[in-house]
Amino acid sequence: MKRILIVFALLFCFFDGYNQDIDFMENRIEQLSLTPWEYPDSILYYSESLLKLDPLNETAIENYIWVLGFEGKYVEQIHFLDEIISLDSTNVKYHIERGIYTLNTFNDTSGFSDLKWALIHDSTEASMLFGIGSFLFNISQDKHDSLFIYYRYDIAEYPPALKSRLEREKILYEAEACKYLEKAIEKDPVSRTAIKRSLIIIYKRQARFAEADFLENTTQLFNRDKSYMPVSPLQLYFPEGTFLDTVNTFNDNPKDSVYFEDRFLFAGHENSYYSDELYNFKEPLLPEQNDKIIFRFLWLRSFHEPVVIRLEKHNDKQYLIRKVREGMSGYQAGGIIINDTLMISNSLWDDFISVLDSSDYWETPTIEKTNALVDDGAHWILEGKQNERYHIVDRHSPSIYNNPKYRELCLYIIELSQLFDTKEDVY
Repeated sequence: MKRILIVFALLFCFFDGYNQDIDFMENRIEQLSLTPWEYPDSILYYSESLLKLDPLNETAIENYIWVLGFEGKYVEQIHFLDEIISLDSTNVKYHIERGIYTLNTFNDTSGFSDLKWALIHDSTEASMLFGIGSFLFNISQDKHDSLFIYYRYDIAEYPPALKSRLEREKILYEAEACKYLEKAIEKDPVSRTAIKRSLIIIYKRQARFAEADFLENTTQLFNRDKSYMPVSPLQLYFPEGTFLDTVNTFNDNPKDSVYFEDRFLFAGHENSYYSDELYNFKEPLLPEQNDKIIFRFLWLRSFHEPVVIRLEKHNDKQYLIRKVREGMSGYQAGGIIINDTLMISNSLWDDFISVLDSSDYWETPTIEKTNALVDDGAHWILEGKQNERYHIVDRHSPSIYNNPKYRELCLYIIELSQLFDTKEDVY
């Protein structure tokens, strides 16, 4: 019996050490990957070491592939993905990556087979839909003529009769490409500018000019957003001291209070917390933008999905950008599950400005004077940027009693987004 216990103890120590090694290397890779171009050799070393312990570790696989691409080792990328697929042939993700790499890098039609396989097993993955749609689009635009001939007919030149037939088929391929790209943009509306560029060309050829115009405007909007993204995840979205509470005193003078240092630290925590949420939403910095009017509502409910709703006016056009992440705000929410850009009419924008003005938003102080101390609930943060003017209001679960005007303004924004019923799950 004693020997059995010793064996179990040794096994426990082994597996505990094994798991600690994996955790250490995963954490190390994640730290290095914040600025991967500075540490490709280190990322490669830790990824290789981690793959020896866990051949299907996703962190190691993704970073190993990135380093190979960064160093221009594209053939090695494909061979590595072949190895991973041989170990886990049912994982759609690796088939998609192999398909996109082989098509984009080598014009190899085996990549299209990978994407078609992925389509059968998961018809909703945005990158797979984008890969198939782009392949078909390139055929329809004469970008893969030699590939098209080889893939479809296995001949090197166009006979006259075949040429007219190809022209007809290219129209069909364009229509098919349009279907896949439209599905891809439904799943990932903003982050893939290439989808929109391809669809704009197709829409114009099909005389769908209103849809082309809408995509052109939203693509420009996304490109502007990218130019105002933080340079790193550590950059704060709000000016230092924005959330410093000097209106609620625990003593005669807040700066003489023993709590002032704690309040200063808490203000930094709030800035960091809100900044992390906005960074995970892939949101741009607002204070630096002077060429448009922007209002951004960040809604962080402890037990529901985090939400961002952004209203913008630029060059006489108005937009509403709405985003939702999965999970709960108070418990490490996950990735973005809703990401839409909508155009709104002049009358809706004017109605919003009217509600904003009647709420006295620009005169509402950032920090509320209150005696309440609460942990759970929801943060309602509304930023406003108009030319050189920037303002922010932060309230914790505003009610019809303590912040009626601000609450109504935020509820109006939620109603405009058409994301939620404002009679439910509002706190």
